[in-house]
Amino acid sequence: SKFNAEAGRIGNYEHCSFSIHGEGRFVGNEDSHPVIGAAGALTVVPEVQVNAIVDGTHLSKVVAAMK
Repeated sequence: SKFNAEAGRIGNYEHCSFSIHGEGRFVGNEDSHPVIGAAGALTVVPEVQVNAIVDGTHLSKVVAAMK
């Protein structure tokens, strides 16, 4: 996980993050093959955005953990 890779560390605290709950919207074109929804139709799905602070010296390690 990104936290095991040093993300979310602020001073003496670990696993620090901020989450935003919202809705994602998209319309796939005629060449799309959506897993959710249908091509040409507006699809709305619940999403969660998670933000965490990363020290620059650990950035490549955190990015690799997220892939």
